[in-house]
Amino acid sequence: MQLRVNPAAPDFTGSVTPNWQLVTAGQTASYVIQIIPLNGFTGKVIMSATGLPSDATGSPTNNPIAGGSGSTTLAISTSNSTATGQYSITLTGTSGGLTDLLGPST
Repeated sequence: MQLRVNPAAPDFTGSVTPNWQLVTAGQTASYVIQIIPLNGFTGKVIMSATGLPSDATGSPTNNPIAGGSGSTTLAISTSNSTATGQYSITLTGTSGGLTDLLGPST
């Protein structure tokens, strides 16, 4: 009987804090994004946000994050005409062939 163990592939994960925010139309919500390397990952991570309400804009201030780890702020600016409601925003990180959903910190 034999067992062969291959090295784990480099990868990354991420966290976002806070998990949710409440703003009034015309205000900005800010989230901190942390990229965490796994298994020696040193690539650059390009982030994108989807699910923003119409009339709102947002992109990370430091994008991409190079060197495999780091943090940035995602500021989502609403306008006075942004519709009232609750929005689920998806933040995705991509590096080469790797894609990960960056979720809230627990």
